[in-house]
Amino acid sequence: MAVALWAAVWVSDMVTHRTIDPGPDALGRGSRALDALPASPSTRLLSPGVRFWPILRAVAERSRARGNLVHDAQIVAVCLERGVREILSEDRDLLRFRDIRVVGLDQFLSRSS
Repeated sequence: MAVALWAAVWVSDMVTHRTIDPGPDALGRGSRALDALPASPSTRLLSPGVRFWPILRAVAERSRARGNLVHDAQIVAVCLERGVREILSEDRDLLRFRDIRVVGLDQFLSRSS
Protein backbone atom coordinates (compact mmCIF):
# COMPACT_ATOMS: atom_id res chain seq x y z
CA MET A 1 0.00 0.00 0.00
CA ALA A 2 1.20 3.49 -0.80
CA VAL A 3 -0.02 6.62 0.96
CA ALA A 4 0.55 10.07 -0.51
CA LEU A 5 1.93 12.46 2.08
CA TRP A 6 -0.93 14.93 1.57
CA ALA A 7 -3.54 12.21 1.98
CA ALA A 8 -2.10 11.36 5.39
CA VAL A 9 -2.26 15.01 6.42
CA TRP A 10 -5.87 15.30 5.20
CA VAL A 11 -6.84 12.19 7.15
CA SER A 12 -5.40 13.85 10.24
CA ASP A 13 -7.38 16.98 9.44
CA MET A 14 -10.59 14.99 9.15
CA VAL A 15 -10.23 12.72 12.17
CA THR A 16 -9.28 15.62 14.44
CA HIS A 17 -12.07 17.92 13.26
CA ARG A 18 -14.21 18.99 16.22
CA THR A 19 -17.42 17.79 14.53
CA ILE A 20 -15.99 14.30 14.08
CA ASP A 21 -14.04 13.92 17.33
CA PRO A 22 -14.67 16.68 19.84
CA GLY A 23 -12.61 14.93 22.54
CA PRO A 24 -9.50 16.47 24.09
CA ASP A 25 -7.21 13.75 22.68
CA ALA A 26 -8.43 13.87 19.06
CA LEU A 27 -4.98 14.91 17.81
CA GLY A 28 -3.32 12.15 19.80
CA ARG A 29 -5.67 9.46 18.47
CA GLY A 30 -5.33 10.73 14.92
CA SER A 31 -1.55 10.90 15.20
CA ARG A 32 -1.30 7.37 16.60
CA ALA A 33 -3.41 6.03 13.72
CA LEU A 34 -1.19 7.78 11.17
CA ASP A 35 2.00 6.69 12.96
CA ALA A 36 0.99 3.09 12.31
CA LEU A 37 0.96 3.56 8.52
CA PRO A 38 4.70 3.98 7.86
CA ALA A 39 5.44 1.37 10.54
CA SER A 40 3.73 -1.25 8.38
CA PRO A 41 6.22 -3.15 6.18
CA SER A 42 3.68 -3.16 3.34
CA THR A 43 3.19 0.63 3.26
CA ARG A 44 5.18 3.28 1.41
CA LEU A 45 4.79 6.98 2.18
CA LEU A 46 4.85 8.79 -1.17
CA SER A 47 6.39 12.23 -1.41
CA PRO A 48 7.06 14.32 -4.50
CA GLY A 49 10.30 14.03 -6.40
CA VAL A 50 11.98 16.04 -9.14
CA ARG A 51 9.37 15.18 -11.80
CA PHE A 52 6.41 16.11 -9.61
CA TRP A 53 5.74 19.64 -10.89
CA PRO A 54 5.54 18.78 -14.62
CA ILE A 55 3.37 15.74 -13.83
CA LEU A 56 1.06 17.80 -11.59
CA ARG A 57 0.76 20.49 -14.22
CA ALA A 58 -0.12 17.95 -16.93
CA VAL A 59 -2.63 16.12 -14.69
CA ALA A 60 -4.28 19.37 -13.61
CA GLU A 61 -4.50 20.66 -17.19
CA ARG A 62 -5.93 17.39 -18.60
CA SER A 63 -8.54 17.17 -15.85
CA ARG A 64 -9.21 20.93 -15.71
CA ALA A 65 -8.62 20.81 -11.96
CA ARG A 66 -9.35 24.05 -10.15
CA GLY A 67 -9.70 25.00 -6.48
CA ASN A 68 -10.00 22.00 -4.19
CA LEU A 69 -9.53 19.62 -7.13
CA VAL A 70 -5.89 20.72 -7.35
CA HIS A 71 -5.34 18.89 -4.05
CA ASP A 72 -6.69 15.71 -5.64
CA ALA A 73 -4.45 16.34 -8.65
CA GLN A 74 -1.47 16.45 -6.26
CA ILE A 75 -2.29 12.98 -4.98
CA VAL A 76 -2.65 11.66 -8.52
CA ALA A 77 0.61 13.31 -9.61
CA VAL A 78 2.70 11.93 -6.76
CA CYS A 79 1.19 8.48 -7.32
CA LEU A 80 2.02 8.59 -11.03
CA GLU A 81 5.53 9.83 -10.36
CA ARG A 82 6.13 6.92 -7.98
CA GLY A 83 4.64 4.31 -10.32
CA VAL A 84 1.26 3.89 -8.63
CA ARG A 85 -1.46 3.37 -11.23
CA GLU A 86 -4.39 2.45 -9.00
CA ILE A 87 -5.79 4.26 -5.97
CA LEU A 88 -8.20 3.05 -3.29
CA SER A 89 -10.66 5.82 -2.52
CA GLU A 90 -14.31 6.65 -2.05
CA ASP A 91 -13.64 10.23 -3.21
CA ARG A 92 -15.68 10.46 -6.41
CA ASP A 93 -13.80 13.61 -7.46
CA LEU A 94 -10.82 11.37 -8.27
CA LEU A 95 -12.82 9.78 -11.09
CA ARG A 96 -12.16 12.87 -13.22
CA PHE A 97 -8.45 11.95 -13.39
CA ARG A 98 -8.09 9.53 -16.30
CA ASP A 99 -4.39 8.93 -15.55
CA ILE A 100 -5.13 6.70 -12.57
CA ARG A 101 -7.63 3.93 -11.85
CA VAL A 102 -9.86 4.58 -8.84
CA VAL A 103 -11.02 1.52 -6.92
CA GLY A 104 -13.78 1.78 -4.33
CA LEU A 105 -13.63 -0.09 -1.05
CA ASP A 106 -16.38 -2.56 -2.03
CA GLN A 107 -14.61 -3.37 -5.30
CA PHE A 108 -11.29 -3.80 -3.50
CA LEU A 109 -12.77 -6.09 -0.85
CA SER A 110 -14.61 -8.22 -3.42
CA ARG A 111 -11.44 -8.92 -5.39
CA SER A 112 -9.41 -9.57 -2.24
CA SER A 113 -11.66 -12.41 -1.10
